[in-house]
Amino acid sequence: SRMVEQESMEGFSGDERLRFIGLMRANAQRFESMFFRFEAGLLQERIWRVRRTWFAGWLQTPGVAQWWAEERESSCYTNEFIEEVERAGGIALGPSTQRA
Repeated sequence: SRMVEQESMEGFSGDERLRFIGLMRANAQRFESMFFRFEAGLLQERIWRVRRTWFAGWLQTPGVAQWWAEERESSCYTNEFIEEVERAGGIALGPSTQRA
């Protein structure tokens, strides 16, 4: 909770920073997996919309927004997923520089 609500990770200890990044990445990758299950017709649209809305809202909390601005450039996620969740949340960070 403190990690999500803070404006940045500057006040985190090294361990806190690693835990936060690990937790966030694991969850983001889980959501990306759901996105591709939806795209493949294996997840109902109504379920995906609820999950996408929740994740997109999460990306707008201060600490998570800072993490996402850096994380989206890590080559861990596809452009399709990045565009889907950012569009759903009204986030306009622009195209990723990591992928063509």
